[in-house]
Amino acid sequence: MLKGPVEEVIRPVFHLSGSVGLSDELRQTYVEICGGDTFAETVLSRPGHVVRWSGATDADTPRLRQWIECNQLAHGAAMCSHEPFSGQTLVFALYRFDGSAPFSSSEATVMRFLLGQSAMLWSRSLLEMFNKASSDCLAGVLLANSDGTLLFCGADMAAQLAACGWDEPGHRVPDAWLRFRGAGGRLKMGSSWVMITRDSDGLRAELTSTGKKPPLSTRLLRVAVLSCSGLTAKQIARELNLSPTTVRTYLRDAYNQLGVHNKQELDRALNGLG
Repeated sequence: MLKGPVEEVIRPVFHLSGSVGLSDELRQTYVEICGGDTFAETVLSRPGHVVRWSGATDADTPRLRQWIECNQLAHGAAMCSHEPFSGQTLVFALYRFDGSAPFSSSEATVMRFLLGQSAMLWSRSLLEMFNKASSDCLAGVLLANSDGTLLFCGADMAAQLAACGWDEPGHRVPDAWLRFRGAGGRLKMGSSWVMITRDSDGLRAELTSTGKKPPLSTRLLRVAVLSCSGLTAKQIARELNLSPTTVRTYLRDAYNQLGVHNKQELDRALNGLG
């Protein structure tokens, strides 16, 4: 585990999307304190790797140490994966209570495989959103239900909202956005403009310019993600309504632009795009 002054750790904007077996109190406290220690920094700096800890002595902030001791947690394992479409980083964490064995290397291998597949499925689900968003990158896109409950928020949009003092990240969109009627409109947010569209399905917002150029075009990124998920060129061709020859051409272009030589390197490169 990396060691260093806690003050040097930059706490990311965090949203807990789901949990299993955690009490409401434990879950809420976790949201408030997670990401502010060097263990979290280690996890975030090593995408695709399972990082393990045992004992409260590994916690380098008093509040985190207290949280571990109060909830009788003894062991933990965490892994992150950068999502290339949205710019988000997905973090998975598992915990074991006192009296249980530490996470083994074999369990870490299984965790890495299962969570890697989960992250890839998340990327594939975002492919569908590209058909509904006009921007080249989902990092600047937000989707919400008609009542304002947040469904998805890209990294650039989340950063812009945080910079403007949005105090409910991960829960609801700003109230001002819900006042739009009809098709929607344009709203000034800091130094950027947000295009808001409303329909019977809910609300969509897009930054007019994220200031970032995607490392791969949308079509190359689609093919690369599907290839890393295990699909063959023929299967990708059927899913995207392309010819197998075109799919192979797109894959070759993606390899060249990212400077990789095989599928394993491609997978690591896609994880690093966040």
